[in-house]
Amino acid sequence: TYEIADRTSEVVNFSVLENGRAITLFDSLDTGTLKGFQRGQYFYLHSSAAGKAMLAEMDERRVDAIVEQWGLPERTEFTITDRETLAEELELVRKRGYAVNEQEAWENLKAVAVPVHGSDGEVLGAMDISGSPHRISYERSIARTLARGVDQLERALESHTVLESGWNVR
Repeated sequence: TYEIADRTSEVVNFSVLENGRAITLFDSLDTGTLKGFQRGQYFYLHSSAAGKAMLAEMDERRVDAIVEQWGLPERTEFTITDRETLAEELELVRKRGYAVNEQEAWENLKAVAVPVHGSDGEVLGAMDISGSPHRISYERSIARTLARGVDQLERALESHTVLESGWNVR
């Protein structure tokens, strides 16, 4: 994550799925002070790029169960709050291979995320780059950078060499 953060000059986060919500495990901030996505904080899947990247990898029944469990609470005026719009958004995520959060969880925070898969092919989590909307404007380029980092992480996870491969887990 630190290499990607250095290359993009933005905050990089790695979040995993836990009980129908996401929790940020690692970020590139030594202080962990990016508003809303601090390490150890839970967040809803429907209003975050990382969450939507994970949801897009799930079958409809699992998505429905998560929506049933947590609902689609409105965080900002841009939050998706209905199931049909969420389904359309997840289809778009599947087509382009990355998810975007356009100030849906917090005002003035945009993110681009790519899903991370475990060795069994199941979605394990997502890696995202978060920052000010005016700085996070090159979504495809950011997604390509993230995809390369995710590919390295997935290979490291598969070979159980996460710490040895430079994925520092402070």
